[in-house]
Amino acid sequence: MISTVSNLSGGDTCVIPFESLVNKVPVVIVLVLSRLFTSHPEYKNLFKKFEQYSVEELPSTDAFDYHISLVMNRFSAVGKVIDDNVSFVYLLKKLGREHIKRGLSRKQFDVSSFLEIFAYIW
Repeated sequence: MISTVSNLSGGDTCVIPFESLVNKVPVVIVLVLSRLFTSHPEYKNLFKKFEQYSVEELPSTDAFDYHISLVMNRFSAVGKVIDDNVSFVYLLKKLGREHIKRGLSRKQFDVSSFLEIFAYIW
């Protein structure tokens, strides 16, 4: 079992099974991406397959489902190495490079999106 250690108030730690978090992730990713595209409509247009849909329509499209599955795969990979700093940083940098190749700037691809997902499910 893969576990994630989280610091709690008072210096205590709690081991949270990563597998128990994964079930909550797809819903959170949909919410985060929907909020991102509402706040920054220009980001939605970076996805050629999303351009023809409104933010409200996106969650019911095959293109959005496909992207969510890609995000889930990446999230799972990152979660499995979260306690291995070298692998964790490597995967985040690789993910950043993949997005920059597609036209996103470093500012647009902000790791805080991942932190927001982790914070929400914890």
